Amino acid sequence: MCLLLILFVSALTCVSCFDQYNDTLGTVIFTNVIYRHGDRSPVESYPKDPHKNFSWPSGIGQLTKIGKNQQFELGKWLRRRYDHLLDSNYCRKQIFIASTDVDRTLMSAAANLAGLYPTTDDMKWNQEINWDPIPIHGVPMFSDSVIGATADCPKYIAQIELLRNTQYVKGLMIKYKYLFDYVTVNTGVAINCFMDLFRIYDILYVQYLYNLTLPEWAESVFPEPMGEAALHHFVLPTSNQPLQRLKAGPILGEIVQRFQEKQLGILDPDRTMWMYSAHDTTIANLLNSLNVFDAHIPPYAATVLIELRRKNDEHFVTILYRNNSEHDAQLLTLPNCAPACPLDNFTKIATPLIPSDWDLECQE
Repeated sequence: MCLLLILFVSALTCVSCFDQYNDTLGTVIFTNVIYRHGDRSPVESYPKDPHKNFSWPSGIGQLTKIGKNQQFELGKWLRRRYDHLLDSNYCRKQIFIASTDVDRTLMSAAANLAGLYPTTDDMKWNQEINWDPIPIHGVPMFSDSVIGATADCPKYIAQIELLRNTQYVKGLMIKYKYLFDYVTVNTGVAINCFMDLFRIYDILYVQYLYNLTLPEWAESVFPEPMGEAALHHFVLPTSNQPLQRLKAGPILGEIVQRFQEKQLGILDPDRTMWMYSAHDTTIANLLNSLNVFDAHIPPYAATVLIELRRKNDEHFVTILYRNNSEHDAQLLTLPNCAPACPLDNFTKIATPLIPSDWDLECQE
């Protein structure tokens, strides 16, 4: 009896210790985990790239050893934080893992799950390997409106064109014209928008991380002012409500629906975690749409936690962001709501951003 009591108290202490908000904001009963994949090789090259023939071990756009370890460590961190939500062994009724249909996100999910579910003796199926396969559900790019938001949406494209014709964006284009022209001349790639600029910035960034000598022309523009300009690639796509509805609305809709079903006790299966293996743009679009985005390029393995908490039979939502493995997750506060936002208030904030029929709205 004494041993059981000690174990019970220890478990409670562990939960409240790792989740510093447990006592003040309530206990997490369900969480959505949205993370960027781990470190990867460049996804492309450019005509004048001095390293375009560099041989990356697994090819372009692929998860590296560093990236695998980043996700493995993130999985271990998630286990410490949410140990009270998950059994030691994988159970499909507790967790669902979704991913974009991209090698690096699928592999990131696998590495993450290896950290989240270290193999126990009773689940070991081969003495030569300390790993247990866990299902990851990939979503094809052509139909993905939720995670990568890559599904075709004519209305979104039309709204982006309207945005480009605003005085604000025209002013940005004038401000950075010198940079667009300079990078165009030196790369052989026509830089016509902030996405084009970011693609070159990203190549240089990865090459810099791997100690490849950057071309001379880059010295005057990398990391700045290219980095500053590239931030607009992460802000403009969700800079107004029509864009937010079409880009971040579907994932927000899933989150709100699961929270409501969890509150009512009708979530089936009654899961405790939903995991999305995603991209930097997924994180930026989601946080920016909720008006809690401090403009930056989300780093590898950056993670958003959108949690449902219960305290005194009331339900609250907390949003945390972990963008550095050396620091704990930062609690974000939604405008016009408390750090622990009552579920009803969170739903009211999110509802204007959620299309009732995304496919139909995209065709309007």
